[in-house]
Amino acid sequence: MKHFTLFALVALTALSFTTRGLGQGTIYVSNLHTPWTEGGIGDIHGVFRGGAPYGSYTAHFTTGTGTYSLKAITLEFEFDSGYPAGVSAPQELAVQLFHQTASGNVLLGNLGNPIGNPTPTQWPRSSNPNAYTTFFDFTPVPGMNLNPFSEYSLVLSMPAGSPVDAAVLFARSSAFTSRDDWTMGVTTSGNPYENGEYLVMAVNATLVPEPDTAVLLSTGLMVLLGRKVSRSVRILHV
Repeated sequence: MKHFTLFALVALTALSFTTRGLGQGTIYVSNLHTPWTEGGIGDIHGVFRGGAPYGSYTAHFTTGTGTYSLKAITLEFEFDSGYPAGVSAPQELAVQLFHQTASGNVLLGNLGNPIGNPTPTQWPRSSNPNAYTTFFDFTPVPGMNLNPFSEYSLVLSMPAGSPVDAAVLFARSSAFTSRDDWTMGVTTSGNPYENGEYLVMAVNATLVPEPDTAVLLSTGLMVLLGRKVSRSVRILHV
């Protein structure tokens, strides 16, 4: 019976952490798959070297209940045959995350190390190897925690010394998917053609367990393990 109780508690602990979004990470807000129906390859805007002429792009999202550890933010890029060989626009792009507070914006840090996300876009490379889009995941450097019911801004800019501009995808629709009350806001910039649009992005995070819950589970597990070890020692001495 004690073996079953111990197994049940371990399984319950693992299940609790899994369902709360720990480990693998969870997409809490996303418009990656908002369909484009107006022909061509989506709604594309450039992030230009040195900010000329429109400056940076600032995307907004708000968290829901709970505290989160940010795992990655996914963006969609357009590529064509005009890119210089060996140059990666995602690698050149500067990505910063700010926490919007009552006293002003607080820089949490940078996101980098872009890695191609295998999730197919509406225009994969297989459909047109000379002009296509693909997703890239940017991870925080260093790690970042997100507070509950807080607004954050993601700022994209291209350094003046970059050999390329970045072509990123936008959505004109305000449609997005979310969970736990997360929301996505309008992207802002000096580009008059982008007013009222939404940067195509997804936020991947893990829910940080509440201290009381984590302590309760770990304490219960330690007590049962201690009892099991104590019983084993008594049996050996009999």
